[in-house]
Amino acid sequence: MVIEKDYQRRRKATFQHWAEYAGWRVLASALKWLPRRCVVLAADVLGWILYEVLRVRRQTVEENLQRAFGHEKSPEELRRIALVSYQNAVLTFCEFVQPACAGAKALSLFSKMVGIEPLAEFQVKPAVFL
Repeated sequence: MVIEKDYQRRRKATFQHWAEYAGWRVLASALKWLPRRCVVLAADVLGWILYEVLRVRRQTVEENLQRAFGHEKSPEELRRIALVSYQNAVLTFCEFVQPACAGAKALSLFSKMVGIEPLAEFQVKPAVFL
């Protein structure tokens, strides 16, 4: 007896899937050409839009912050923390999509080492290999 498993069936791509993919590609291409300052500014604006205008998961975020901080923080401080969290999440997304916008120092983390000579530097400095 053959049991068909729903999770193994491939779903047909919908218009929404194609639109999301196109948006992802446009964003990745735009980030490639923008300087870091513009990426940070765009992340701040998009984070504000997600939090204040679209209110994406806003109630959940505010409830979690209330649980975490209780009466230690005022409602205004909790809203500021939530907004900065949204902005940071968007910036992290932008840096994931296009690591070059994270800056030269962060990009050096992705460099490929060839040979054993670069390892001599790590005898003086601590390092983590992945």
